[in-house]
Amino acid sequence: MRFQNRTLAAFSILATKFSDDRIIMAADSRATDAKGHRIDDLECKIRVIDTNLVFVAGAKANVSINNKTFLDADQIAVSVRQGNSTANIKTVATLWGQEMKSAFEKLGKLNRAGLLSMLEKNQAVALGVFAGTESDGHISVYFVEMGYDIVDGNIVFPTTVTPIEHGTGSFFFHGSAAFMEFVSGNTKRAQERRIRLAWELASKHVKDVEPAYLIAGVQAAIDWSNDEAIGGDVDALVLHKGGKIEWLQKKKTCYQPPK
Repeated sequence: MRFQNRTLAAFSILATKFSDDRIIMAADSRATDAKGHRIDDLECKIRVIDTNLVFVAGAKANVSINNKTFLDADQIAVSVRQGNSTANIKTVATLWGQEMKSAFEKLGKLNRAGLLSMLEKNQAVALGVFAGTESDGHISVYFVEMGYDIVDGNIVFPTTVTPIEHGTGSFFFHGSAAFMEFVSGNTKRAQERRIRLAWELASKHVKDVEPAYLIAGVQAAIDWSNDEAIGGDVDALVLHKGGKIEWLQKKKTCYQPPK
């Protein structure tokens, strides 16, 4: 049986800036195979799966067997939310992790050798970020990470669900160093790019500059990392306290929020 997989997480960058009032999210668009080689730059990694819930998946986010989809992280997230429409964000994130774990366990029973050929030591099997508003309107963000190990001959998938604190950060490993270089402005090229951006924003009389700096940080990661695994356009949105979702920029093919 032949396994094909489309790997998004270890080969992606998602950047966030989280405060009491909002979370800004920006991600690249590159889809890669399991080895990190480019497939295309059309992936919509930021998904609105409910009117007040945003999801971003990584790692083995989509697995096909003989060209038939066996596992789809986005669809699992949608199904979990639909079945738990009033649950808090932590519960949705936890259930997604459990469903992903179950799917990989089934995959292992179907073809153990095929599954092991997809997995790499010290690399996450599945990653997910859930950002949404709770019943009182405040924003919660959780990061789900599933690894793998072999215990007594059995493939196991330890999974953690971690709350994200306020601040600026990046996920999914690739491009993180270049992103933080831009954010900190501790090199000449970072300082020059930040100065150029500041001038552009001032000339356009932009008062809220935080989204532009986050997007520029992801673009810097793409430009400076010399990494085939990240690239394409940067999609970005803001989730506001109370649940309003505002797209800053996105490809026309990206998923639309539910009406």
